[in-house]
Parts: sequence; C-alpha cells; structure tokens
Amino acid sequence: MQLSRLKRIFERLTDSYAAAGAEEPAKDMRRVADLLKGHEQRTVDDFVAETRKALDAGGFTSAKQRSKINDDVVARHTSSLLSAGADRSAFDAAVGAIDADDQVGKLELFAIANRYRNQPSGGTHEIKFKSVKQARGTIRDVFLERADSQSKRGAIDKLTKRAS
Repeated sequence: MQLSRLKRIFERLTDSYAAAGAEEPAKDMRRVADLLKGHEQRTVDDFVAETRKALDAGGFTSAKQRSKINDDVVARHTSSLLSAGADRSAFDAAVGAIDADDQVGKLELFAIANRYRNQPSGGTHEIKFKSVKQARGTIRDVFLERADSQSKRGAIDKLTKRAS
C-alpha cells in the first residue's frame, strides 16, 4: 500500500471526526496525515522499516532535544523564586524577572517550573508541560501552596506558644 492512500484515509477520518464534533480525534488524525507529507510515493512497509531502523539507532531528535536548555538561567531564576519564600512581592519580582529575561525560552520556563517545584524536597518528578501557560500556572500554584503552608505553620506555632 502506498502512503498516499493511507494519508487520504487519515484525511477522511479527520473530516468525519470534525463533522461529528469530535475535535481531539480530528486533530490526532490530522497530525498523522501531516506526518506522512513528503512520503506519499513510498510504501507503508518501507516507511515503517526505515522508521524502526531510525528509532533503534536513536536517529530521530525532536526540536526540544536539539535545543539546549540554558542551565545557568534556569538555576538563577529558580534560586530567586525559592529565595522569595512566602513573600508575595518578592515572588512577583522574581516572576517579573523571568518575563523580562530574553534568555528564558519555553524550555527554560519548563525547567524553572520543574526545579522550583522539586528543589526544596529533592524530588525528581518532571511534569511534561504542554504550554507556557501550564508551566506558569504550576509556578504560581507551588508558591501559593508554600505560602499557605507557611501561614499554617505560623498559626500552629502561635497556638503552641500560648498553650505552654
């Protein structure tokens, strides 16, 4: 089977899903059809064999993998976020510095969000952010959680001092 025929099938599926209002499956089918662009004259077997060979050899690199994350920038901004503690104005200044820094790209922001989230506890879990908005939301949510936790600790300390 030629990839051109398979591509047409995915395009028809895209149209069918879109007509039915199933936007996510339509997007998925469109992505698959787009992956086949430029390979229409090849057979499916040849395409699959070449893809497997390249995957086994580690021959594919995504744009993210080709881009190098600037660790110095990530470390500097993560440190300023952590130094802000529960101080809202210091946090806002740290976020403002991130926004103003031309060296902070999408990948750096994702790394800053993950390090800010993980660093105090030594965690290693990395969120695979889908957008800059999601990474910014994580930074904000982590700050709010930490500020709330510190506020609760302060209230507990006051209560235990009164009780003694």
